[in-house]
Amino acid sequence: MTQNSKQTRDLEADLAICEAATPGPWIIESSNVICRGYTLMIVAYAGSQNDISFVAEAREGWPYAIRRVMELEKELERVRNERDFWERNEYTLGLKVEQLEKELEQREAEIDRLRNELNILQEQLEQRSC
Repeated sequence: MTQNSKQTRDLEADLAICEAATPGPWIIESSNVICRGYTLMIVAYAGSQNDISFVAEAREGWPYAIRRVMELEKELERVRNERDFWERNEYTLGLKVEQLEKELEQREAEIDRLRNELNILQEQLEQRSC
Protein backbone atom coordinates (compact mmCIF):
# COMPACT_ATOMS: atom_id res chain seq x y z
CA MET A 1 0.00 0.00 0.00
CA THR A 2 1.43 3.36 -1.01
CA GLN A 3 0.56 6.26 1.22
CA ASN A 4 1.45 9.90 1.05
CA SER A 5 2.68 11.74 4.11
CA LYS A 6 -0.72 13.34 4.82
CA GLN A 7 -2.48 10.01 5.34
CA THR A 8 -2.32 8.15 8.60
CA ARG A 9 -2.34 4.40 8.98
CA ASP A 10 -5.20 2.53 10.59
CA LEU A 11 -3.22 1.07 13.46
CA GLU A 12 -6.02 -1.21 14.60
CA ALA A 13 -6.24 -2.73 11.10
CA ASP A 14 -2.44 -3.05 10.96
CA LEU A 15 -2.44 -4.77 14.35
CA ALA A 16 -5.20 -7.15 13.23
CA ILE A 17 -3.05 -8.14 10.24
CA CYS A 18 -0.10 -8.79 12.55
CA GLU A 19 -2.17 -10.83 14.97
CA ALA A 20 -3.67 -12.91 12.15
CA ALA A 21 -0.20 -13.98 10.99
CA THR A 22 1.47 -17.16 12.23
CA PRO A 23 2.71 -16.51 15.76
CA GLY A 24 6.39 -15.79 16.21
CA PRO A 25 9.14 -15.76 16.84
CA TRP A 26 10.24 -16.19 13.27
CA ILE A 27 13.86 -17.06 12.73
CA ILE A 28 16.27 -16.88 9.85
CA GLU A 29 17.98 -19.97 8.49
CA SER A 30 20.18 -19.23 5.55
CA SER A 31 17.91 -17.24 3.24
CA ASN A 32 14.63 -18.60 4.65
CA VAL A 33 12.29 -17.32 7.32
CA ILE A 34 11.27 -20.23 9.56
CA CYS A 35 8.40 -20.52 12.01
CA ARG A 36 7.53 -23.62 14.03
CA GLY A 37 9.80 -25.72 11.86
CA TYR A 38 8.18 -24.68 8.57
CA THR A 39 9.67 -22.45 5.93
CA LEU A 40 7.41 -19.43 5.65
CA MET A 41 9.31 -17.59 2.94
CA ILE A 42 12.23 -17.92 0.69
CA VAL A 43 13.24 -14.33 0.15
CA ALA A 44 16.84 -14.56 -0.97
CA TYR A 45 15.90 -14.07 -4.60
CA ALA A 46 13.89 -10.96 -3.72
CA GLY A 47 16.35 -9.05 -1.61
CA SER A 48 19.28 -8.89 0.70
CA GLN A 49 19.99 -10.43 4.08
CA ASN A 50 18.70 -7.16 5.54
CA ASP A 51 15.34 -7.79 3.87
CA ILE A 52 15.22 -11.30 5.32
CA SER A 53 16.02 -9.94 8.79
CA PHE A 54 13.33 -7.31 8.40
CA VAL A 55 10.66 -9.90 7.55
CA ALA A 56 11.59 -12.10 10.51
CA GLU A 57 11.88 -9.24 13.03
CA ALA A 58 8.73 -7.48 11.84
CA ARG A 59 6.57 -10.37 13.09
CA GLU A 60 7.11 -9.38 16.71
CA GLY A 61 8.44 -5.85 16.29
CA TRP A 62 5.47 -4.41 14.43
CA PRO A 63 2.77 -5.55 16.88
CA TYR A 64 4.83 -4.21 19.78
CA ALA A 65 5.40 -0.87 18.06
CA ILE A 66 1.76 -0.55 17.03
CA ARG A 67 0.50 -1.27 20.55
CA ARG A 68 2.98 1.22 21.99
CA VAL A 69 1.88 3.94 19.58
CA MET A 70 -1.77 3.27 20.41
CA GLU A 71 -0.99 3.58 24.14
CA LEU A 72 0.88 6.83 23.56
CA GLU A 73 -1.96 8.24 21.45
CA LYS A 74 -4.37 7.57 24.33
CA GLU A 75 -1.97 9.25 26.78
CA LEU A 76 -1.59 12.21 24.42
CA GLU A 77 -5.37 12.58 24.23
CA ARG A 78 -5.59 12.51 28.04
CA VAL A 79 -2.91 15.22 28.34
CA ARG A 80 -4.62 17.36 25.68
CA ASN A 81 -7.95 17.06 27.49
CA GLU A 82 -6.31 18.09 30.76
CA ARG A 83 -4.61 21.04 29.08
CA ASP A 84 -7.91 22.09 27.49
CA PHE A 85 -9.64 21.86 30.87
CA TRP A 86 -7.10 24.18 32.48
CA GLU A 87 -7.18 26.58 29.55
CA ARG A 88 -10.99 26.78 29.76
CA ASN A 89 -10.89 27.33 33.52
CA GLU A 90 -7.89 29.66 33.71
CA TYR A 91 -10.03 32.83 33.57
CA THR A 92 -12.49 31.51 36.15
CA LEU A 93 -9.67 30.46 38.45
CA GLY A 94 -8.10 33.91 38.10
CA LEU A 95 -11.38 35.54 39.13
CA LYS A 96 -11.67 33.21 42.11
CA VAL A 97 -8.12 34.06 43.23
CA GLU A 98 -8.93 37.79 42.98
CA GLN A 99 -12.11 37.26 44.99
CA LEU A 100 -10.26 35.33 47.69
CA GLU A 101 -7.50 37.97 47.86
CA LYS A 102 -10.11 40.71 48.42
CA GLU A 103 -11.81 38.58 51.04
CA LEU A 104 -8.46 38.02 52.76
CA GLU A 105 -7.76 41.75 52.78
CA GLN A 106 -11.19 42.38 54.32
CA ARG A 107 -10.61 39.76 57.01
CA GLU A 108 -7.15 41.17 57.80
CA ALA A 109 -8.62 44.68 58.07
CA GLU A 110 -11.36 43.35 60.35
CA ILE A 111 -8.75 41.62 62.54
CA ASP A 112 -6.72 44.86 62.75
CA ARG A 113 -9.86 46.84 63.68
CA LEU A 114 -10.81 44.33 66.36
CA ARG A 115 -7.25 44.31 67.79
CA ASN A 116 -7.32 48.11 68.02
CA GLU A 117 -10.71 47.99 69.68
CA LEU A 118 -9.44 45.33 72.10
CA ASN A 119 -6.41 47.51 72.94
CA ILE A 120 -8.68 50.48 73.62
CA LEU A 121 -10.96 48.38 75.83
CA GLN A 122 -7.96 46.96 77.68
CA GLU A 123 -6.61 50.48 78.30
CA GLN A 124 -10.03 51.61 79.57
CA LEU A 125 -10.19 48.60 81.85
CA GLU A 126 -6.72 49.33 83.21
CA GLN A 127 -7.69 52.96 83.83
CA ARG A 128 -10.78 51.91 85.78
CA SER A 129 -8.74 49.47 87.79
CA CYS A 130 -6.33 52.14 88.93
